[in-house]
Amino acid sequence: MMAKLAHHFAIIRAAIAFLTRIPVGHGEIGVSARAGVAAYFPFVGTLLGFMGVAVWLASSRLSADVRAWLVIVTLLLATGAFHEDGLADTADALGGAFTRSKLFEILKDSRIGTFGACALICALTLRAQLMAHLLPLNIWSLIAAQTFSRFAPVLLMALVPYVTPEGTSRSQDVIHVGISQVMGALSWTVLVSIGLVCFARISLLELGVAALAQALAVLWLTFRFKRRAGGITGDFLGTTQQVGELAFLLGLSFTCT
Repeated sequence: MMAKLAHHFAIIRAAIAFLTRIPVGHGEIGVSARAGVAAYFPFVGTLLGFMGVAVWLASSRLSADVRAWLVIVTLLLATGAFHEDGLADTADALGGAFTRSKLFEILKDSRIGTFGACALICALTLRAQLMAHLLPLNIWSLIAAQTFSRFAPVLLMALVPYVTPEGTSRSQDVIHVGISQVMGALSWTVLVSIGLVCFARISLLELGVAALAQALAVLWLTFRFKRRAGGITGDFLGTTQQVGELAFLLGLSFTCT
């Protein structure tokens, strides 16, 4: 029992280290722990959501717009702009490539082009405006968005082929996701949903509309990824989180009062 518990703590530690820059100690993270991190992606999203809520509450003397940007800056620092980097690379690749080989070439390029810069500006600005609107109504919507948006990439890893060439992928030990990891991620997302409905005054209708908006956005992205690249890459997964979060916040904004 203790060995199994220790293994789960090791996986949680590996998930936090994979998705964020939050210090988790200097001990080595084994391959077996990294292989299971996808199950805890939504859990890490919940942690990030609580960090954002803490910043929002601590900056109560400021305007909603400023507080929203402070939350975003905090999350950018906490994650090292991990997902935003994927969004920028994906926008450059899908916008600037006309062949599959050129698409992968652009994805490997660390420079940000016009499409990537525009995508980042639009995504960050829209997120700030949505947070400035939603968080004064219900601060816990931030936790919902951070949690749900990190469940979608887990589904994609389980259902869609990973097409990054092996020699260039830095996540080969992470992307092989099975049913147990999907169920683990889903269980945490459902648990958070129950908590939000019971204790945070977010209704099932609000969560349902937001989840549906995210699902539609992810379906559209999946279609684009499969059509242009034949599957997903690490950058595409980051894009899925970013677009999924925006769609979730947009869905909430239509129903949250």
